[in-house]
Amino acid sequence: MEYDSKVTILFRLNRFDETEKALVEAAAHHADSSDVLALRYRLALLKQDRAGTDALVAGSHAQSENEVVLWQVQALEAAREGRLEEAGRDSRRAIEMARGAGLTERAAVFEAAQAVLVSARRDVTFALVLGGEHCRRAAPNLPKWANCSCQTQQDPRNTYPACAQSGWI
Repeated sequence: MEYDSKVTILFRLNRFDETEKALVEAAAHHADSSDVLALRYRLALLKQDRAGTDALVAGSHAQSENEVVLWQVQALEAAREGRLEEAGRDSRRAIEMARGAGLTERAAVFEAAQAVLVSARRDVTFALVLGGEHCRRAAPNLPKWANCSCQTQQDPRNTYPACAQSGWI
């Protein structure tokens, strides 16, 4: 089995100890594709190993494809943590770098991921505007950036937010 396939399979199965061993084995055989590097970075994120992520980013500058992939992984991590402005900026940079390096397929995949992020933010924001505090109570684990700017009516029988009744929507 190819080393990058083995690393990917173990990582996706959440077998992180085995993933680490497979990464060591891959490195010993110089199997260090950009995909393996991305998984190494994601594993360092899971372990909250800031020094490890910084070292991987610093080492990625030697090869453009590695740098491009790490920018996109950083964008996805920022989005996961609710830092969407940063995620959008990092994703755009990854797309531009991929295009500049002639990595058109990578650029297309990154553009698709960015479209999903933009769409998700718009949908959650719209749902919060329509549902207000009712949405917040129904889904308390919404991302940090999902804030509602309207208040619901005081009447408990009323399920529509005040902003919808006032014509704001």
